[in-house]
Amino acid sequence: MRRTVFMLALLAMVMTGCRRTGIVNADTAASEICLQQLLEGFESVPDSIPDGRRTYLASRGVPVADILFYRGDGADATAELPAVPTGFNAAFIGTDALLDSLKVAHGILYDGSGANYRVLVLLDGCLSFPVLNKISDLAGGGAVIAGVRPTALSGPGDAAAFQDTVDRLWRSGNVISGVTLRSVLSAAGVRPDLKSRRPVVFRHRHLPEADIYCIANPDSLPLKGRLKFRVIGRRPALWDPATGGIRPLSYKIRKWKTKVDLPLDAGEEAFVVFGPVADRRKLRIRPAETENKH
Repeated sequence: MRRTVFMLALLAMVMTGCRRTGIVNADTAASEICLQQLLEGFESVPDSIPDGRRTYLASRGVPVADILFYRGDGADATAELPAVPTGFNAAFIGTDALLDSLKVAHGILYDGSGANYRVLVLLDGCLSFPVLNKISDLAGGGAVIAGVRPTALSGPGDAAAFQDTVDRLWRSGNVISGVTLRSVLSAAGVRPDLKSRRPVVFRHRHLPEADIYCIANPDSLPLKGRLKFRVIGRRPALWDPATGGIRPLSYKIRKWKTKVDLPLDAGEEAFVVFGPVADRRKLRIRPAETENKH
């Protein structure tokens, strides 16, 4: 099993060219123009409607979720899901979307909306032949697939041929069972999207010109220290839906992540937008410079 996980890591690095979902290298003037359009849209919402600004930010671009769950048509919707590792997010896909829209390129999974994922997780041990064949195609294209090994055929088809396909696919080493999601992501070279001293609740949306994080501190204690975002090449700013104010944040870009100073009170929510191209690898904002500005 260790050898299989190691080979998956190597395969992922070779086929993706070390590309990681959510990492942005911003170096075009076009992104600045698009960012201005994002800013103008945010400013156009009246001051009396903070929820409108919140909705605006939370609906731009496409969601970033490294884990894609496939529950299957026959699965128990009330069944407990595998734990999503801290620092990651997950999404679901139905059978029709899986068969018709899900594609793989360079080891990255893409759905019809343009969102991309790093691992497809199977939750049901009963699959149809079309779904099994689709999974086989995705795995052959370099997709990382994990989860429950199918044990039963759903719908028409030859049960023996179904089992032969399952055996062949699982022997290939392209599909993994019995390994934690964190181990699978680590082996595929996928780093956490957001790291903090204590767990936070967050959602991440990606646009060509920006990355938007909605972050909430669910704890009863304030959160202090730096947050580490899986975004590089852009300067972060705090966008306040309540006031419409925007202020820069101190940051430091290092390797694959950007460290941002953003303390959060108990229960506090914040929107961090990575927009303008970073012209330096670190920036320290003094208190006098943090007044709201547009």
